[in-house]
Amino acid sequence: MTRKFKKDSRKYRGHRTHGYGNCQGRRKAGRKGGHGLTAGWKKYKKATYLKQKSLGFPNEKYGKNRPSPWIHGKHGFKRPQKIRRIQKVNAINIGNLDAKIDKWVEEGMAEKSGSTYTVNLDKVGFQKLLARGNVNKKINVKVKRASIYAVEEIENAGGSVDVQVQNYKERS
Repeated sequence: MTRKFKKDSRKYRGHRTHGYGNCQGRRKAGRKGGHGLTAGWKKYKKATYLKQKSLGFPNEKYGKNRPSPWIHGKHGFKRPQKIRRIQKVNAINIGNLDAKIDKWVEEGMAEKSGSTYTVNLDKVGFQKLLARGNVNKKINVKVKRASIYAVEEIENAGGSVDVQVQNYKERS
């Protein structure tokens, strides 16, 4: 391979920095301790940082999206999801219950006597009853938990709800 142009470094023979400032020029962020507020505040910039902090710089308000620049490194922890929610709660809305109840009767997971349906939601795989949707059928439901509005809607349609764990909020 034959070079068709002269190397730039030939121009700078005898010049220490080849036109890039001091000897450390042309390096990346490693020469300054990293980008941003990584490690420099612990090492050679500590006095400057402490002085700026005592003078109140920067004085902008920091919110959720912009944390304070004086907090360095990791702080606190997030508990894993599987620990936060030890028992997974499957919920169903009353509109979905109304739509699926006929299918459950055919499969033997619910019963129908006259125009009234009876279902134990725990056996179907749901632990909570929520109030989104409309109910057009009389349904007697046995469930672990239910929202206040879901109980009202089913009772207004002529059904009943047997709740095992009472709701801590009472509607006023």
